[in-house]
Amino acid sequence: MPAAIDVLLPLPIGPLTYLPPLQGDPPGPGRRVVVPWQAGVRIGVVSDVRTVDAGRGVELRHALHALEGQVWLDHAALATVTSLARHSGVPAGLVLATLNPPGLQQELDHEVRLAPGESMDIPVLVLSSADEPLDAGDYTVYVEFRADPASPIHDAQFDRAKTIVAYCASGGRSALVGKTLKDMGYTNVRNLGGFKGWVDAGGKIERS
Repeated sequence: MPAAIDVLLPLPIGPLTYLPPLQGDPPGPGRRVVVPWQAGVRIGVVSDVRTVDAGRGVELRHALHALEGQVWLDHAALATVTSLARHSGVPAGLVLATLNPPGLQQELDHEVRLAPGESMDIPVLVLSSADEPLDAGDYTVYVEFRADPASPIHDAQFDRAKTIVAYCASGGRSALVGKTLKDMGYTNVRNLGGFKGWVDAGGKIERS
């Protein structure tokens, strides 16, 4: 089962669950991390590290980066935040925002760059467009045929040795198809989510 991290943001909400950053070991409790949030990115603090089932893992987005190499908020401070939230009946993120420890409110710009020497040969699976709605079940059946090497309409771009990035209009269909691919033995599957969210967050696109 994949590892996941629960992250507290200084907002009136409870912890949010993300997959760890793609590079390095999962950051432990008390570490600061940069995570995607709405149309941008925010700094939060890891409150827990746990495992999730494979289907849930496909639905989650990755944290982007772990800051520092050491614990930023120690165990006692995290326990205090959790205890105050529980006894006052408010989200833990609101307690964190009220305490307002320095280091969580910086404004960040997020860019995605290809590391030197890395290959751009990453298949991207487009699942829908705004003007071509299909039932989610149609997508999963279609992908099962295209991703199955034994199928007469197998698409050679579906290669278990490569990373497959799925996206759709809102993120729901790509999550379903990502789970289908995982069930078929594809391990390197990423759910980009909704295309509009990617564009709103400043993600680069190529028009043809």
